[in-house]
Amino acid sequence: MAGCHPEFMPVLIAAVQAIGDENYNLNNIGTTWGVLPFLLINGPITKQLGIESAGQLISKGPNPALGRALGLIIRNLAGYRPGKNYMGTFGYPLVFALAKMREKSVGAVSC
Repeated sequence: MAGCHPEFMPVLIAAVQAIGDENYNLNNIGTTWGVLPFLLINGPITKQLGIESAGQLISKGPNPALGRALGLIIRNLAGYRPGKNYMGTFGYPLVFALAKMREKSVGAVSC
């Protein structure tokens, strides 16, 4: 599970289901500038699991483990391989995870 705790399993299952959806085309993102999928997680689970949404968010908390897990999922389960459907030539292929910023209540606004 790439360093993920067992309680992260619902997020990983959702990621596998999303990649397995017929409308998701992993082969279509293969390009020479290094595009890779990432996890954008929202809802109460972000707070429950401590998923980061602030500065340096891809390198602290559970975010890097979730990113590593997604990278392993796309390579080992989905078959996303360098030279086959990943044609990146620049940069380091880093798969990452982050949480949607938690919004603060600012009151009702009408236009």
